[in-house]
Amino acid sequence: WLTGYRGGRYAAAAVVLCLAVSAYPVALVAIGWRLPALADVTTDFTDPPAFAISAMARPRTANPVTYDAARATTQRRIYPEIRPIEIDLPAETVNEIVTDLIEERRWTVLDQVDYRGPDRDGRIEMVTRSLVLGFRDDIVIRIRYVNGRSRIDMRSASRYGRQDFGVNARRTIAALDEMRAAARRAQRER
Repeated sequence: WLTGYRGGRYAAAAVVLCLAVSAYPVALVAIGWRLPALADVTTDFTDPPAFAISAMARPRTANPVTYDAARATTQRRIYPEIRPIEIDLPAETVNEIVTDLIEERRWTVLDQVDYRGPDRDGRIEMVTRSLVLGFRDDIVIRIRYVNGRSRIDMRSASRYGRQDFGVNARRTIAALDEMRAAARRAQRER
């Protein structure tokens, strides 16, 4: 250590290792400061898809399942692409599009009611876990018959925390994009 060379090499290696290990958490904090405090996103602000089974599965210490409408303005401003899907496809095709997405993403289904067009709304409630710490997020997809078309709404909410670092929004945007693409393919095949 007194000569500096050998000890300096170990110290430099330790500094590099510490920087490498702390880079990801520091990046998350930086992202978190830029994003608004949202942990629940939905495509329908006036009548968001409701959590029924998830509400019973949530511990008392978890976030409430009621949607905080005060956050709707923030969500609209930050994530304008989170909006319902309206398509002209038969109920069976719409059910297939939604269930294919769920299977592909390996979300755990808690409850499922198939969509029957004007006769009955469809609703699928799911849960997924984060990769790193295994936090649970609840997801619900609702399908309704509105003005002669099928409307798909989605909601994704974290069980814990006021902010999710954009996880629910990214999940919802990706799922909606995937369902829109599947609907376009199905319409071309008709």
